[in-house]
Amino acid sequence: MRIQLTGCAVLLVLFTNAQERFGILHSNYGGSDIGLLNPARPAGQWPYADIRILGADLFAWNSLIAWSDRQSPLVGELRNGMAGNTSGNVVLRSQGLAATHRAVVQAGLSGPAFSLALGRGTIGAGIRSRVHVSATGISQELSNFIYHGLNYVPQRGERYRDAGIRAVGAAWTEFGLSYAHILHAQGFGMVSAGTNLRYALGHAAGALQLTDLDYTVVDSALLQVHEATARYGFADIRILGADLFAWNSLI
Repeated sequence: MRIQLTGCAVLLVLFTNAQERFGILHSNYGGSDIGLLNPARPAGQWPYADIRILGADLFAWNSLIAWSDRQSPLVGELRNGMAGNTSGNVVLRSQGLAATHRAVVQAGLSGPAFSLALGRGTIGAGIRSRVHVSATGISQELSNFIYHGLNYVPQRGERYRDAGIRAVGAAWTEFGLSYAHILHAQGFGMVSAGTNLRYALGHAAGALQLTDLDYTVVDSALLQVHEATARYGFADIRILGADLFAWNSLI
C-alpha cells in the first residue's frame, strides 16, 4: 500500500501546477487582493482599512520554451529565437511525460476596491476586469514550427497529422462583495470562513478546435494543408453565439 501511495504522490507532483502566479499575495497585508486566492483569508487582516485605486497584473506560462538568463530582455530573446538566432537564453523545454504542449495567458485590470476590518469580521468590495487565453494539444512538431519558424529545415517536406488542438479565450468584468469572519482564534492558531459574491459581466469569448489537421511545410513561403476539420465559436454582449464547422481536402 505504501508503494502505491508513493507512486501516486510522485505522479501528482509531475502533473500539478499550483499557485505560482499568486506570488507573495498570501499574507496578512494582502488587503483587498487576498480574497481572490482565499475568501477566508481577509479575516484578521493587520491594516484596519485597505484601499486600492488601480492595479494591473499579467501571468503567462507555457510548456514549450523557458527563459534561462535574467540579464537579457525576454521579448528580445524570444524574437531572436523565432528568427533562428538563438543565444542560449531562451531554451526549449523537455516534454516530460506529456505528449503535447500547452500555454496560458491571464491578464487583469483591477479597479477601485476596499477592505475594512471590523473586529472579527472583514468586509470588502471592488471591481476587476480579467482576460484568459489558453491553448492545449500542440504537438512537438507544431511546437518546433512555432519556435523556429516555418523555415525549420529538419521538418521541411515532411507530412504531419495533428488532432485535438484547442484554443479558448474570454474577457469579463467582475463586481465583487466579500465577507470573512474569524470563527476561533487561540495562540498562533485561527479558524476563519469567508465568501465572495460576484456579478460577472461578460465582454467576449471564443473557442477554436482543430479535430484533425494534415499538413506539409514545403518552405517558409508554402504550407500545404491536405486535410483539416475544425470547429469555431464566438460570443459577445451583442451576439449570443455562433458556431462553424468546416472540412476540406486539398491535394
